[in-house]
Amino acid sequence: MNVNSEKKIRTYMFLIIMSLCLLLVAGIVAKYIHNRVVDGKINAPYFYFTSDKLTETQTTYTMNSDITSISFDIANCADEIRYSDIDINYTITVTGENLGSAILNDGSNTGTQISGTLQGSIVSRKTITLENMAPGITYTVTAVGSNGFSQTISAKFKVMEAGGVYKNTDKSNGAYVLLTVWAIKNDGVLEISFPAGLIPDNTDPVMASIYNFADDTYKAGSFSDSISFAEADKSASHVYRFFKTADYTGATEFTVKLKKDGNEIEAVETGLS
Repeated sequence: MNVNSEKKIRTYMFLIIMSLCLLLVAGIVAKYIHNRVVDGKINAPYFYFTSDKLTETQTTYTMNSDITSISFDIANCADEIRYSDIDINYTITVTGENLGSAILNDGSNTGTQISGTLQGSIVSRKTITLENMAPGITYTVTAVGSNGFSQTISAKFKVMEAGGVYKNTDKSNGAYVLLTVWAIKNDGVLEISFPAGLIPDNTDPVMASIYNFADDTYKAGSFSDSISFAEADKSASHVYRFFKTADYTGATEFTVKLKKDGNEIEAVETGLS
């Protein structure tokens, strides 16, 4: 082998070794950068801001007319194991038409807007009370938790009017519809009309004698209930169940009226889910 050939071989070997070293270094650097990003995600502070009644989708609660206050919790955790690493600063506000003397109270602060802190690195909860609620008023409570991150949760609290009649139609179950009716410190006879495609639950004594099947379909119908709403000094309620058939569309709503002494009050849909 001549001298030139030996030099070429050494040069090629040197280039191959250098290329391998560069690839190795590049791999180590890439792995380091990747680990830094992964570690950054893993080591980011955990942030939770939750409540037993307030939600991101603004849950609505409807209450009897004699309710004057309601309490709810805010917390820095999803459960007893998952909690925020950092302090959560919160601000809670109540709004609505004709708030009157309604205030929020967290045990340390009162007002239509209050602020405080949930301690981090441990499970922290705070009980908030909405006080001085009045019949016929809807209160919207909004809570914002923040510290680098931010979370907003809220709820509506609707207090029924005294003497009012309310209904809620729950169609969420695949097999049946639940109609809940409240008579708030009122008495009389309920007149209830239901849409076609439903079968009244005959195990309920109020609907035991209803038979609405004719011409191969289940017809719309009506019935009266004086059993469940007989005392004017109480807030009475009753749940009526109707089984769905293939003909039920859900397009037609129930009609509920409370009749007494020639007068009638039509029930208002609460909009509860």
